[in-house]
Amino acid sequence: MKKSIDAKGLACPQPVILSRKTMAAGDLSEIEITVDNDAARENVVRFLKFTGATDPRVVSAGSVHTITTGVTAAMVAKAGGGEPAPACEEEPQTATQQLSGKTLFFSADQIGRGDETLGKLLVKGLLYTVSELSRPPKTLVFMNAGVRLAAERVETIELLKTIEAKGVEILVCGTCLDYYHLKESLGAGHVSNLYEITERFLSSADVVTVA
Repeated sequence: MKKSIDAKGLACPQPVILSRKTMAAGDLSEIEITVDNDAARENVVRFLKFTGATDPRVVSAGSVHTITTGVTAAMVAKAGGGEPAPACEEEPQTATQQLSGKTLFFSADQIGRGDETLGKLLVKGLLYTVSELSRPPKTLVFMNAGVRLAAERVETIELLKTIEAKGVEILVCGTCLDYYHLKESLGAGHVSNLYEITERFLSSADVVTVA
């Protein structure tokens, strides 16, 4: 059976994650993924080769690329295994999953200091990836303009709700919410303070500054 995935309009890593989920579900002999950007094309091809595809076929029409390959039982097993695939993270597992012990720190509502639109797209993609991890971080901390991700931007609030449902603690700086007049708009996590946030930083296995 051939299964097709329309991943046009989706930013990395979503096309790769969809490809992995579809393949891991089995009941297919061929998979076809359609994307509309070069990064997604390259990452999907890398993923297919990771599972064991020897020469995925790519047909391009302008910016739209269709990647096709036959699927074997070994490839299905590889896609459904626990080994992290290139360009994507692990799929969500059951409620018995373990947290990684790490803390991710967001001090801005975008990644990097270049183009604002790109920076916001990147932070959304990163939160989507975190929402799909089998071992997500233990805590997410939002301060300064980073609180906008939990109190202003609807698309990231929904991702944070998904992350929170997996047992991840989300701390949002109350002083920062007050400064931006966003306390009443908080949509995910809970209002925190510098004392609690400092405790989490010091007790974490590692603190990773994201933005």
